[in-house]
Amino acid sequence: MPASLLILWVAMIGCGLGACFSLTLTVALDHLSDPKLAGALTAFVQGIGFIITAIIPYFAGFLRQWSGSFQSVWLMLLITLVSMLIVTMRFAPQNYAKVMNYS
Repeated sequence: MPASLLILWVAMIGCGLGACFSLTLTVALDHLSDPKLAGALTAFVQGIGFIITAIIPYFAGFLRQWSGSFQSVWLMLLITLVSMLIVTMRFAPQNYAKVMNYS
């Protein structure tokens, strides 16, 4: 890849991550019509998300040091991705009544 395109890739990734962050905050509020429950869901998503985000770099560094390569870190990211897909399907809006005892 030419070095001149690296700036373009970094800019695209930065814009995408920034948009995704604000979108996740907004979408979490739109899932429930009751403001109290929507606030609780948003607090849960932000709290758990920030805890995971804060812990993962340390764990990735530990895995890198322990294994000597980034292959184990990529495997951890793959496992995390699959886990998050399962959680997302479980907490889909059509399942809220069952998951949150919200009738």
